[in-house]
Amino acid sequence: MPVLEVKAGQIRYEVHGSGYPVLLFAPGFLSSRIERWSTNPARPGVAQDWLDPIVELAAEFQLIALDVRNAGQSRAAIGPEDDWTTYTADHLALLDHLDVTRCHVMGACIGVSFALALAKARPGLVSALVLQNPIGIAAGNRPAIDSE
Repeated sequence: MPVLEVKAGQIRYEVHGSGYPVLLFAPGFLSSRIERWSTNPARPGVAQDWLDPIVELAAEFQLIALDVRNAGQSRAAIGPEDDWTTYTADHLALLDHLDVTRCHVMGACIGVSFALALAKARPGLVSALVLQNPIGIAAGNRPAIDSE
């Protein structure tokens, strides 16, 4: 399990496949983590309704997936002073660590917000955005929100 040392902790990440890089931001509210591409937080044990990009796209792209700060196997503190810029700094540090200077970004649910923040923070980095199921409260996801 590769990890990146960041301010106040470590960020777990995985790299799959080869080709043009695609940074993946998984669904899962502020518990966005790699396995959320394949499991549904609202229905534990039930597969997601969408494709798992790690499985479906690794033959064509280099996929970079991560557990965001303090989620999954990442261990990095979150305090009252932390905001979107803290997460964005982690994401930029990971791309810099991997020598990625340009990439596509795919985000689902909360990952859409991470993707947009990244594109805003470093113009020219993101060649394409895939914004899937932007976060929001709907009848079907209320149990998952409450469980987080």
